[in-house]
Amino acid sequence: MTALEKYNFMKGELIEVKNDIGRINFICDEYITITTKHEENQNYKSGYKQTNVVVFSHYWKDIKFITREELIRVTHD
Repeated sequence: MTALEKYNFMKGELIEVKNDIGRINFICDEYITITTKHEENQNYKSGYKQTNVVVFSHYWKDIKFITREELIRVTHD
């Protein structure tokens, strides 16, 4: 079982790691990113700007899943 399979991350899942709280935005074998800030800003082509934090796989053991059960219930109803 790979580390990625062990943690079974879901995009949008709310987590805390090393004093950063955010939603998982990107997932790959080596790292995930979490969005810690998302705000509207018309100066950006997308209409918003985000602050994303890279969490390398060796920190995955420190992740606290905040709303895993709630997120599964909402997305599968």
